[in-house]
Amino acid sequence: MQVVKTYKTSPSARKFLMLGVMLSFGLSVFATPAITGSSNANKTTSSNLMRTEAVPVSGGTSLATIVYLPEGQGPFPSIVIRSAYEIPTPPPGGLVPEEDDDSAESDPVKVREAWASVIDRGYAVVLQNSRGRHKSGGIDSLFGTEREDGAALANWITQQPWSNGSIGVAGDSADGFIGHLMMAANAPGVRAGYFQVTCGRLLTDGVVRRTGGLLMETLVPWLTKEAFGAGAESRAALSASGVELEKLKRPAKRSVSALFSPNASRRAQAFASRAPAQIEPLRSLRPGWVDFISEANYSKLSRYFDTAPDTNAPILQVGLWQDVFIDCTVNQHQEISARSDQHRLIVFDGTHYDIDEPENWPVKPMIDWFDHHLKGAPLPDYLAAPMSFTVENARKAKELRSSAAWPPAETQKQELFLDTSSGLTKTKPEGELSLASVETDPKRLMVTEGGRNLILPAGTKMKAPDRTQSKFFTSAAMPNDTTIAGPVELDLVLVPSQPDTDIVARVVSVAPDGSLRLLLENLFRGRYKNGRENPRALTPGEPVAVSFLIGHLAHRIPAGHRIGLVLQGSNAPRWDTSAFIDADPALQTANGVARTQIKSTTEQPARLRYNVLPD
Repeated sequence: MQVVKTYKTSPSARKFLMLGVMLSFGLSVFATPAITGSSNANKTTSSNLMRTEAVPVSGGTSLATIVYLPEGQGPFPSIVIRSAYEIPTPPPGGLVPEEDDDSAESDPVKVREAWASVIDRGYAVVLQNSRGRHKSGGIDSLFGTEREDGAALANWITQQPWSNGSIGVAGDSADGFIGHLMMAANAPGVRAGYFQVTCGRLLTDGVVRRTGGLLMETLVPWLTKEAFGAGAESRAALSASGVELEKLKRPAKRSVSALFSPNASRRAQAFASRAPAQIEPLRSLRPGWVDFISEANYSKLSRYFDTAPDTNAPILQVGLWQDVFIDCTVNQHQEISARSDQHRLIVFDGTHYDIDEPENWPVKPMIDWFDHHLKGAPLPDYLAAPMSFTVENARKAKELRSSAAWPPAETQKQELFLDTSSGLTKTKPEGELSLASVETDPKRLMVTEGGRNLILPAGTKMKAPDRTQSKFFTSAAMPNDTTIAGPVELDLVLVPSQPDTDIVARVVSVAPDGSLRLLLENLFRGRYKNGRENPRALTPGEPVAVSFLIGHLAHRIPAGHRIGLVLQGSNAPRWDTSAFIDADPALQTANGVARTQIKSTTEQPARLRYNVLPD
């Protein structure tokens, strides 16, 4: 879910865009009339090789669509991207050269040139704005009609004279999520999907976590900014309810700047401690926001947005180890691969926007994937295994390893136990031990630094943790290079002082000079121990045994370095805070501060569990 649309610019320029665009908020968006009417007659623009269409969907709505056709008589297989951003949009898959300028994002002729390597292989390319976005008609419902609208587009394509009835669905980030929903509809003709840096389980372990919090640094800026890409009908509906988009530009800029201004570490405290449902102007800009994050709606919405149970056609996912969506990507691959061996996953180094750098790609698999599933070409050797991945900090950069499963079958399970001397040891403790106490204080939140972020500076850089607000456990120095590959999980016993508690776990690599590298981070929320669909207030003073996934990774820790575990009570503005803001009076705190004791018991020893690849 990109907050800033992917621009093919230099790395330094992209950093400016990621932060500068959000700071200035880039809200110079012009209202565009929706395409109306239900005719699906072709409307030729500059030549017979590019067509603009008004494709009908339910409710008498039509969606803006651009079709690029190859030369020749056809019929052709089609590659589809349905987009929340203004179309046309360039191709994913590392196919756009770095030197292409920003006009390739909006000029239909230049976009067709960017797609040339695909079109020249005999593919029709179909780009469509989703409902209520930019030139498309209808009301933007926060992805709520993407399954149905995607199926309508697939049916329309199969009826066109230039179509041979075979469809591949592609996309990255927000467009990839929309594509996942189209795949879950299992419409006729849809043969395969290709998605990168995205998530097909958005409310399960994507921007909302089933046993954790809301990814505020991802959700709030994206939803706020993209509100100004509303189509004419969406704008009219907002206006009818008393919301004038133009008048909210300045408040929107101020709201988002609270996260990204130079003094964000101070201003983010007040912002991140607000009740998510009360955030303005987001609540006015996005009428569906409150329902989107509501516990009451969670079971219904999470089922709709979890595409894994309904995805039948094979999909290839590409993720990056420091991408905000990587855990969701890996989890979905594991779920769908349990039903079919046709799915593939490739993971390599980088953060979310590194997917835009063509030189970062060890392979460029999109065309090979669609050639196989839409044209019957052999699958190349590098796609033979269900999963391929690079190892972060590997001695050989970009070296892909293949695996039939995750974690790889050759890995060895390891455990490190937390002890009372702030160590991580291989010795299992006996009896009950009091290990630490952490606080969640809305007036003194731990400030986000590094990690798998979308807009905030992302990656493995990290300063030493504030030991007054966190507890730091470290292992002995590794005698040899150690490659962790697989899920990293944490077992703890928590004793809350309030009806809810947050525990943020961060796994780090500690160099001999004391510098840190942040590898993984996740938040566990006490009242969601049994899932967000079944929230339960905790009983103050009553121990609760918890086990949760910190995240997936493949990372080499050099000899002489140590494994570290940082435990703290917040990480703002990456995550929302909990008990202080919930609408349920039973979950309110008496003094605004939640203190949580961390213990280890014989039945539930506090431990870090992971897998190591042998040398």
